[in-house]
Amino acid sequence: MSGRAKASPLQRQAPKRPRTRSARCAPPPPGRRACYRRAMPDRIFMPLMGLIAAALIALSLVWPQGQGDRSWGPFGHTPVQQTPEMKAKIQREKDSARRRDEAAKKAVEAMDQLSQ
Repeated sequence: MSGRAKASPLQRQAPKRPRTRSARCAPPPPGRRACYRRAMPDRIFMPLMGLIAAALIALSLVWPQGQGDRSWGPFGHTPVQQTPEMKAKIQREKDSARRRDEAAKKAVEAMDQLSQ
């Protein structure tokens, strides 16, 4: 080791520069673009993200629901597909589709028997 004494942590720190606009962003040399500002500080960013998250959660509670299950309380209503009229209509469509499918299968079987 050398004969010099160790510097304390306070002595090792570089002197602080002033935080003025000219210290952060000096005018650019000719032909270059100006420098950008520093990143957004966390003390602004984190509360902003918390507010955005709370707003999105509140929006999800009152947003019109899709065709799924009913939402609770004052927010929801019975979905259109779960009303008795719509259930009857869906059942009629299923029945007619099944009848068309059976008729098509019988037609194919009849054509197979004729061709043999």
